[in-house]
Amino acid sequence: MHYMRMYRYGRLDKKKRKYRFVSDNGYYCIHEPEHPLVSKNGYVYEHRYVYYNEVSKDTGDCRMCGKELTWVSACIDHINENKKDNRPENLRPLCMQCNAQRSRKEEWIRNKRVMTLTIDGETHSVAQWVKKSGVDISPSTVIRRKKVMGYSDFDALYSPKITHNGKS
Repeated sequence: MHYMRMYRYGRLDKKKRKYRFVSDNGYYCIHEPEHPLVSKNGYVYEHRYVYYNEVSKDTGDCRMCGKELTWVSACIDHINENKKDNRPENLRPLCMQCNAQRSRKEEWIRNKRVMTLTIDGETHSVAQWVKKSGVDISPSTVIRRKKVMGYSDFDALYSPKITHNGKS
């Protein structure tokens, strides 16, 4: 073992760990072997560490789609897309699907390619509204009700379903 240490590092003493470094994917990692979110190598991503210690020990729900999250399934997202900006107000939990698609979703909403509905001061895309409880119709039905039939935002979501033969 000592021979290999001398062969690899040119010295017999053990290589000291850095407390903080930038990983290959651009995130800061810190050496906190006793932290609950630690990986096998003894390091924690700094943004996860900051969110856990300063914002909440519970991830809560995805901030975009509302899906229930755990620390295993949560991605702590940098709102301003700067991987090194780990201020608590710049971090939010997202599910893996929303994190992968977030810049595209926000761009679609900004460009109004995605229809948004506002009810009681709350604005979401049709897909996000349909995932909420109390809505039992498909997104395509909501869009058709808005574009073709001229329904209001509330009526497009919460009006009863009517089939082609007039039954509810």
